[in-house]
Amino acid sequence: APEVVLVWLEGKPKKGIGPHDVAISLVKATFESGVVKNKVLEFAGPGVKNLPIDFRNGIDIMTTETTCLSSIWITDEEVKHHYEIHERPQDYRELKPGDVAYYDMMIRIDLSAQEAMIALPFHPSNAVTIHELQADPVGILTRVEEDAKKRFGDKVDVHLLDKIVDGKVLADQGIIAGCSGGTYDNLAEAAAIIKGKSIDEALKLTNSAVVEALEGLPPAKLHCSVLAEEAVKAAVDNYYARKEGRTDSECNCVSCGHDHEHDHDHEHEENAED
Repeated sequence: APEVVLVWLEGKPKKGIGPHDVAISLVKATFESGVVKNKVLEFAGPGVKNLPIDFRNGIDIMTTETTCLSSIWITDEEVKHHYEIHERPQDYRELKPGDVAYYDMMIRIDLSAQEAMIALPFHPSNAVTIHELQADPVGILTRVEEDAKKRFGDKVDVHLLDKIVDGKVLADQGIIAGCSGGTYDNLAEAAAIIKGKSIDEALKLTNSAVVEALEGLPPAKLHCSVLAEEAVKAAVDNYYARKEGRTDSECNCVSCGHDHEHDHDHEHEENAED
């Protein structure tokens, strides 16, 4: 039988911390040493109750990057409710450690101390906190470029230092996606802001409006509000693409400068709920 590692969760994540932050930290702590390779991770502890289902799923999906064999979580009322709202109450099972349980190893995670993380090339274990990247962008990105050179020689030309502007890393594109990002909560927040509005009004959504709706974000997470703004605009682009029977490669309404308003004056008044 495979060895079992207890992943003990305590505390509650700070506002702006997501499942990817916890998962990347776990991968960083375990991958290089191979300490959990081919072992089963069992998530338990008082911190589990503080995590929505999407948050738990986001962490769990990335456990494969630790090289573990599999992973399992305790179940609780949150999980039971999840099954109920999806009309599958009969599938719920209570899962928890026995009164006396033995493990081959234990990893303790204090969710309240979790920082925002960023995974660098070429594996999510190659990660730093966003504060560390902000403090030394030149040093960190130089090491990534040097690592790429060692790995691939002249086959790959990685340019990251040109992303540094006035001593800070410039993020010029963002996507709500990824195996532990793009959760329902991320998308629902953007959708709630534009629900009931016309397409014209939806296009006026700004990242500052997202920050206000979330009652603020920590500085290291402000870029996430831009992702919501861009996702809404991309959705409008997709809407017109389907209306016009074209592919995304043929035109991008928000950024191409093409005036669709002249052709679709009546459609601009359609409800954004479509």
